[in-house]
Amino acid sequence: MRTSALCLSTIVLLSHLVVAAEAPKSDWVQIPVKDPNRAFFLDQASVHVDKGEVFFWDRIVFQQPTQMDEASGRMIKEKRILHRADCKTQEWSVVRGAIFDEQGQFLEALTPSKESAPKSSVKLGTVAALELAKICKQAGFDDADNRVLRIGPQNIEGSR
Repeated sequence: MRTSALCLSTIVLLSHLVVAAEAPKSDWVQIPVKDPNRAFFLDQASVHVDKGEVFFWDRIVFQQPTQMDEASGRMIKEKRILHRADCKTQEWSVVRGAIFDEQGQFLEALTPSKESAPKSSVKLGTVAALELAKICKQAGFDDADNRVLRIGPQNIEGSR
């Protein structure tokens, strides 16, 4: 029993380290929005298709952090999230993520269950729509399959 608990602890620790690590090659591109406190980025190097779904990392960097991580008592400066998206239905969900403090130190892994992070529809005119348009185009979906490609960044205010 003790051995299995130790193995489980090791697996949990390793999974947190994997979540916190970026892909070895990253290509963070800023998503242009009119939000003075949040900068949105998409890792173009992380975009890949698996069984018709597109997976990609994005991140939000807060200029002035406003949210505190309860466990550490430190302010959250950055969130990195791995998404799963369906370009044809324009839906996405969170697979996993991580949060970091103002010094770039890992604070916590985000591992939602399917019940707490169901697929949701991406609304036109949002940062999510811009991200989905970029990743779907990069993943090879054409304009006919990707209705969000018709929007531009000029009116995006940073909503998700």
